[in-house]
Amino acid sequence: MGDPRLELVDLGGFRGVAAISVIIFHAYQFCRGDGNTPYAGTFLGQVLGAFDGMISWFFLVSGFLLYMPMANRVRAGRTQRSPKNTLIRRGLRILPLYYTALIVVWAARNPTLPGDWIDLVEHLTFTQVFDSKRVFYTIGPAWSLAVEVYFYLYLALVAGWLRRQTHRLPEAHRWRRLCLPPVLLIVVSAVWIVYAVYIVRAQHDQWAYWFSPQNYAGNFGLGMITAVLYVRWGRERPLPAPLACALRFVAAGLIIAGALVRGHTAASFEAFSTLNSIGFGVLFAASVLAPRDTLWRRFFATPAFVWLGMISYSVYLWHEPILLLVLDRHGLVSHAPSAFPWVAAMLVTVGVLGGWISYVVLEKPGRRLSILVEKLRRTPVSALVSPALVSPAPVSTPVRPARPVP
Repeated sequence: MGDPRLELVDLGGFRGVAAISVIIFHAYQFCRGDGNTPYAGTFLGQVLGAFDGMISWFFLVSGFLLYMPMANRVRAGRTQRSPKNTLIRRGLRILPLYYTALIVVWAARNPTLPGDWIDLVEHLTFTQVFDSKRVFYTIGPAWSLAVEVYFYLYLALVAGWLRRQTHRLPEAHRWRRLCLPPVLLIVVSAVWIVYAVYIVRAQHDQWAYWFSPQNYAGNFGLGMITAVLYVRWGRERPLPAPLACALRFVAAGLIIAGALVRGHTAASFEAFSTLNSIGFGVLFAASVLAPRDTLWRRFFATPAFVWLGMISYSVYLWHEPILLLVLDRHGLVSHAPSAFPWVAAMLVTVGVLGGWISYVVLEKPGRRLSILVEKLRRTPVSALVSPALVSPAPVSTPVRPARPVP
């Protein structure tokens, strides 16, 4: 069984494409001069307006990659990692960059103290997703990171639950237990959608309903389910290439249908969200479970896409502040719909450059720190301390002179 990181190198490419798509969407949003949108009333305009649906892809990839190690341990009959160590590793991976960007951008947007301190507190505690007014304040795209943090906490609870004798159960029981947490997320998401649309009748601009962990739990759960399928069958018995290709066409149809039905009502937005989630879920499964040598997977495994995926977190976090606080503030871009191609090209270029610098300066050290912490956790104390400090030094006993023989 090969190294999973090499088997799934194309996931980096998927992330890179998703990050670029979100940048293009924000350029599209930015170019709304006089209330008009670029390519208004056309198929292209409708599709561009749905590019924010690529967020579903991030949740799918995260659910897959974070649940796959748990599935591997269940398959091998090993005990799950400590929930505490799991959270520490994720925190070291994402928090240094997030908090640095948050403080810098908040200070730039609130030059006079005390500023909007509620906004700062909510972003520091990842609770902005429950505030429809401030969910997109400071760093707009950071809402998705806040949602992911709640999924990290959920996975820590799942890891603690799976540690309880799961490795001693028969194999069939272990797999069933492993499927329960993602199914629960999917059910919670479905119930929440029904509650928001048909019971509360939330408006489309009541963002706390639509950009909450409950609403996107299904995406994360689908990623987790795909991880179970991949570990149990996908490596040894991948989908036939023709079937995987057909599923990708079905997924594309669902995604496009979601884009076309999207409107300004809560029901149409949720119809878009549901079709988008299912479509990307099918597309993701058809990608990961397909043979590794298919053209689709080899295309996304090219070095350029993989590199974009590597820096995608930094690109995703910085591109909106660059657009609003640098390009727009200094008059380098226009809000006119006709300027969209230029704005999109410029934002992609500057966003990728800024993301790469951020990755080198901020994100990479955090990754190295998380790896170091993991190594220290696994290394016995005796291997970290000099043997002279662990073992007592031999005590020299003075040699008495031999007594003369009479």
